[in-house]
Amino acid sequence: MNCKEAETKILFLCEGDLAPSEKEHIQQHLSQCSGCHSLYLQLKEVLQVLNTEKGTEMNPYFTNKTLLKATNKEVFTGTKKSIPLFVAGKKLSYAFVLIVGIVAGIVIGSSLQADALNTNTTDDIQNEFFNADEADILTLK
Repeated sequence: MNCKEAETKILFLCEGDLAPSEKEHIQQHLSQCSGCHSLYLQLKEVLQVLNTEKGTEMNPYFTNKTLLKATNKEVFTGTKKSIPLFVAGKKLSYAFVLIVGIVAGIVIGSSLQADALNTNTTDDIQNEFFNADEADILTLK
């Protein structure tokens, strides 16, 4: 077995995923080649560290908090934060102007509609009076 073949199978050897015959061939190569043996020892050490670190539990919100801090955004901590007064005042002023505009539109529309109804009623009365016959006028008296 040459070094290139051994290097591709060293990780499988460390994890115990090799067939017994392949395991023997790689172990024989590792006993003869110091370069592959040092690679095997380094890889085995790294895997041991990774396996011990698997057991530690992380806070599930750790990643979100870290990303938010990295992007300079505020992190929700569960406490209620107050809104700056000028922001609240600005929003309230927009709402007030909007409400005043709606009420003014309703009032103006109602008065125009009432004027239109009153004008039509007066015109109708005048038309009836001037178009009436003498007999109709006598019956009104």
